[in-house]
Amino acid sequence: MTVDTTVLRWLLSSDPALRWQVQRDLVGAPPEVWGASKNLVRTEGFGAYLLTLQDDDGQWAGGAFYPTRYEHVGPDANVLAGTAELLAANSRWEWNNLPDGGWNCDWIDGSTRSSFHSTLTSLRGLLSFDSAGTAGQPESLRPVRAARRRGEEYLLQRRLMYSLSTGEVVGSWVTQFPYPYRWFYSVLRAADYFRDASLVDGRAPDPRLADAVGAIRAARTSDGTWIQQHRHPGAAWFEVDVAPGEASPWLTFYATRVLAWWDSRPRVTP
Repeated sequence: MTVDTTVLRWLLSSDPALRWQVQRDLVGAPPEVWGASKNLVRTEGFGAYLLTLQDDDGQWAGGAFYPTRYEHVGPDANVLAGTAELLAANSRWEWNNLPDGGWNCDWIDGSTRSSFHSTLTSLRGLLSFDSAGTAGQPESLRPVRAARRRGEEYLLQRRLMYSLSTGEVVGSWVTQFPYPYRWFYSVLRAADYFRDASLVDGRAPDPRLADAVGAIRAARTSDGTWIQQHRHPGAAWFEVDVAPGEASPWLTFYATRVLAWWDSRPRVTP
């Protein structure tokens, strides 16, 4: 897939939090170029502001997923350097996997069927752990990868958007593209996960992604962008994307990246 030069210039003019990813994944810039932009995230734009809102224990808003209400007073300057260690000490995993291979945050209330939303969120966490750099420890990664494979198969069996029992689309929300994603599922967020997983695992795109990719491609506008369709409810310190109805830099980046990955897959000759 060829990226329109006007769209590319538009994306490159965005906040450093997005710009470095555009340079790496769409432009193919060398590491010293996108790395320099990535380093700006700590000192400019969204990333810099977010760091000023960090709690003393390394978390944000007083909790990992269910935040507390409180008045922010600003972090000590030394907190920022130890974020990873503080999160490891104070955050926790709150979900259990289910027999069908996926996850559901309502398992604690008796749910026995997995959720598209919870499964994708869990897979994202497992993939981040898997790709964080644990060379020399293959045994410790074996259960993580096994759980990830089961969760991936849960979504792939459903082609990322259909009910396994009825074959119908599970809901209109699967093809709605808001940003930020928060915990909500969409075929765009899911397809981007499978792109990342394929790069970590060295695997070609699974053909069962075809319908989801088709839905992403169909949402592209004539000028090569994707529209912010709505915003999920919830409190936020600041907005990182445009208002509903406007062309979204973040959605355009993710969708373009997915299509470029899919379109470059090896073709199988019958």
